[in-house]
Amino acid sequence: MNNDAQESQWRSGLEAAGEKAVRDNINSRGSLVTGGEPKQQFIRRWLREKDVERISREQKGLDYARWTFYVAVGA
Repeated sequence: MNNDAQESQWRSGLEAAGEKAVRDNINSRGSLVTGGEPKQQFIRRWLREKDVERISREQKGLDYARWTFYVAVGA
């Protein structure tokens, strides 16, 4: 199996499990840790992507809250 196909399979499994479950599994040295170094590196990269997505969503929420606050104050 080529690298792209393997990573696609890993990504599907991680997405199905969910970010919290993957973090819990890694932190408790669960079954995901036994996948070898390439898989562990991929999981760390995937978790960083999830962090960036979450921070982006939170920032958008703060921008919206700030905007509605100024609209309310201006009214």
